[in-house]
Amino acid sequence: MSDTSRVVHATGLYASFTVDDLSAGDGRRVGRLLQWLADQELRATFFVIPFSYPNQAPLDEDADLVAALRDAVAAGHEVQPHGYDHELFECGLPDLMAVQDEAMLGKVARALSREEFQLRHTHTRGMIGARISRALRILASAFPGYQPSGFRSGYHEFCRELYFALEDCKIRWSSSRTATPQAYRPRVTEGSDEVISWIGLLPYWVGGVLEIPHCADYGSHLPPEDIAAWVGLARRHLAACEDARAPFVCCAHMPGLACAGDPPGWRDAGYRSYEQVIAAARQDFGAEFVTLGELADHALATPSFWPQRDEYRR
Repeated sequence: MSDTSRVVHATGLYASFTVDDLSAGDGRRVGRLLQWLADQELRATFFVIPFSYPNQAPLDEDADLVAALRDAVAAGHEVQPHGYDHELFECGLPDLMAVQDEAMLGKVARALSREEFQLRHTHTRGMIGARISRALRILASAFPGYQPSGFRSGYHEFCRELYFALEDCKIRWSSSRTATPQAYRPRVTEGSDEVISWIGLLPYWVGGVLEIPHCADYGSHLPPEDIAAWVGLARRHLAACEDARAPFVCCAHMPGLACAGDPPGWRDAGYRSYEQVIAAARQDFGAEFVTLGELADHALATPSFWPQRDEYRR
């Protein structure tokens, strides 16, 4: 990667393809995704859930998944923690600018109404740090000698204590915040190509942690007739990143790519949507796809360039 003042290179912008939510139980299903990434000549960042709450199993007990991810790392992909168990309120309060699904909004509202006092007690530096430490121990067991440098919370959760805890755990960067409203939504909606002004597209410091905002998921559980709308949204986000000289970070999910559980006619529509997004990024915006860790290392090499967002730490 070249040394530039922004997160761009000589002929275009940098982009990262990230995949969330792989966890114990996915070992026999991940092969298709890895083959698709190879076909696209794409190196991805996998944000894995160290402990699968539904399966009550840590990632290192899924031998198939561990073997597949070790091969993936050897091929140039990377693995970073996605919280500990990805349960709601694990790392703070969800960012409701991003979570626009009605069922999820109802779940959040009921939990806050019923349990807000108890939830506040779980969002201490020590308790969040203990969960992150457990996550790192599981990943250390699965990948001996590997030290994650990044982090992504579930549900876009954040609080000031999260960033203190990340520092304590020697995590250098996070990609928990989204730069685009309604980052996860069932359809392209009016205003969904806007950028959240108080977050923005460029990295920024929260204490000693560099936050790298991500954009949207452009291929999750969508009918084939909606692919054009999602690719169009991605193109608008790519243009915004180009104007800001910021990285384009998309956020995919394996079940959404394959449209698992959806009508048979939707099968693999997410993959097909992302194939067009990747082609547009490369051909029309000169994007070079790198892992998010590589992108973070590039940004961390010029620490004084990025603004400090102390409002999250006061």
